[in-house]
Amino acid sequence: MTDERTMLGADAGAGDPGQGASPPRMAPPPAFGPSAGDEIGPFRIIRTLGEGGFGIVFEAEQRHPVRRSVALKLLKPGTATADVLARFEGERQALARMEHPAVAKVLDAGATPDGRPWFAMEFVRGEPLVRFADDASLGMRERIELMITACEAVQHAHAKGVVHRDLKPANILCTRTESGPFPKVIDFGIAKATGERLSDSGMATLGGAMMGTPDYMSPEQADGSDIDTRTDVYALGATLYELSSGLLPFDPVELRAGGLHALRTTLLERVPPRPSERFRGLLASDPAAAMRIARARATTPEGLVRLLRDDLDWICLRCLEKLRDRRYESPGALAEDLRRHLRREPVSAGPPSRSYLVRKYVARHRIAVSAAAAIAVLLVASAAVFAWLYREADDQFRRAETERRLAEDTLAAFQQSVAAADPSTGQVTAEMRVPEFLGFVEQELDRRLAAQPDALASLRTTLGLVQLSFRDRAGAVRLLKPVLDARLAAVQDDPTPQALRALGDAYHNWGRALYLSESWNDAFDAYGRALEIRRALAGDAADADVAMTLQHLASVERMRGHPEEAVRLIDASIDLWTRLDRFSLERAKAVNNRGVILHRSVGDLAGAERDYLDALHALEPRLGADDLSVATTHSNLGDLLRERGRFADAESAQSKALGIRRRRLGPQHAQTVRTEQELERTRALRSAAPAAGGAAQ
Repeated sequence: MTDERTMLGADAGAGDPGQGASPPRMAPPPAFGPSAGDEIGPFRIIRTLGEGGFGIVFEAEQRHPVRRSVALKLLKPGTATADVLARFEGERQALARMEHPAVAKVLDAGATPDGRPWFAMEFVRGEPLVRFADDASLGMRERIELMITACEAVQHAHAKGVVHRDLKPANILCTRTESGPFPKVIDFGIAKATGERLSDSGMATLGGAMMGTPDYMSPEQADGSDIDTRTDVYALGATLYELSSGLLPFDPVELRAGGLHALRTTLLERVPPRPSERFRGLLASDPAAAMRIARARATTPEGLVRLLRDDLDWICLRCLEKLRDRRYESPGALAEDLRRHLRREPVSAGPPSRSYLVRKYVARHRIAVSAAAAIAVLLVASAAVFAWLYREADDQFRRAETERRLAEDTLAAFQQSVAAADPSTGQVTAEMRVPEFLGFVEQELDRRLAAQPDALASLRTTLGLVQLSFRDRAGAVRLLKPVLDARLAAVQDDPTPQALRALGDAYHNWGRALYLSESWNDAFDAYGRALEIRRALAGDAADADVAMTLQHLASVERMRGHPEEAVRLIDASIDLWTRLDRFSLERAKAVNNRGVILHRSVGDLAGAERDYLDALHALEPRLGADDLSVATTHSNLGDLLRERGRFADAESAQSKALGIRRRRLGPQHAQTVRTEQELERTRALRSAAPAAGGAAQ
């Protein structure tokens, strides 16, 4: 395996967390060919980048048919055993499956005249993740954004049936691009297929050795057990731990001091400390080292402890759980929790014992299958209230105790409200529909939380958003208007940033209720007030809340008959989403919405088609081809293509939308019926089109 710091053009020098990187060094030439100037396939060797136990990596140049630099990996002579060949071929196939901007691409493959396989990869001029971030003194937000992109790349690999199995900062190279720092995941040299074998030979171990890097190795990998995608979640958590705190979950010297048996015991049994606790320990024992780490993160040691405490502590430790079932189920889920943290929303990785007990409690009182989704939403909301309240209590113990008691009372009120939904009392029935069930819970919460207006407002907001999802206009208005009034009163009493943020949220949600009620002018005013508050809180920073309100305002302006203003607003929203995460689902959905405005209101069919295709390209790999958002965009595209006279393409897009909606919504759903009607209309127009027009499809 190649040296982990030099594969694909990374710097070869070592560096400790918090220290500057060594100057680039060229790896010494191997003791055997090829050498500079030699040719392998269509590539001319420039220099040796690095070598490991089995392969050598060269920088090489391709001149025809395109001129480009590549990283060319070649198997060493004398190592071509069946296992090694299988491993090398597995790496080639694993990389060939990838098609993601944050994964190094395979460009070509072949074999030398003496039968040694080689493959050429995209040449990445980058530095390992932690060293890059430290050298650039990136703040915590920028570091987390890099981590989110890396998680998305690994999620893409998992969707292709591949587990990396050796994720670490050295295998996530970072470069500077026009839009800022950008990571690329490299070296799938010990990857394992999850859906099918990468080759005919096994790849679990070589010579009985543990495969992977101990500092980032999951317990099941250390134990030699079968692995799955959550092994990579563990490694991403260890990487996040180091990227954020400057320290590894376990001291590297201590981890290796007792030999292989002690190392396995540590990974299998010892629970790592929270990142904030580990850094606090370093601050007590070596203040100078702690200062270097904090400065590399553009903060002070005390500031870094605050940044790590709670959210990042919880997120890292959830990744590092010994039992894989207790980790995030995927890198995508980890990325989403990191986004919640950046948006200052409650994260799902809060203290597990409380959420686990609440889930169990609710499960004992589930009254109907139709209400299961609503109960789950309410449960997450109640756990979120606890996480939010508890996170606010950072510095003052007395305040922490008050908030903790309030959170516990809130959870108890929620539990009791759900428990009251007992058919034996005659107040509810097993056949009760979800909106009716929510109305019952609402009444119970009003009664139990009458003396706690802030907690009641938070749970009322959740209930109101659920009613919005069921398109219950009256229910949403009834729930969300009192929340807005309560938030306004709270700001008048004490206009703290926290109170203002809650008021901005309330105005935004009130705008949603008014939009659903088709009160366009009132919705415009509500969203306008939300935008004013959210922009004031965000300042010059790209902010997800601002982006979302701009996106909703654009829809309102379209309905008010102001298409040019709608385009301006949606462009501003897309610009913010791009700055936050250009591969995010939020950006893709905003691009689809701009396509709707260009299509339905402006009449720019070419621009709308570009947006629909852009949205599909982003949505399908992330959500899968059977997602309802994908169906919506296919439907939009089909309608547009029919208007442009491209009936065959329109029929294809509408058929895809119809198939998804039939499977997901059923044949009688209104969206399914409408799509069938639109498809029949397209087929009729195609049949009636002149032969010449048909030939042009």
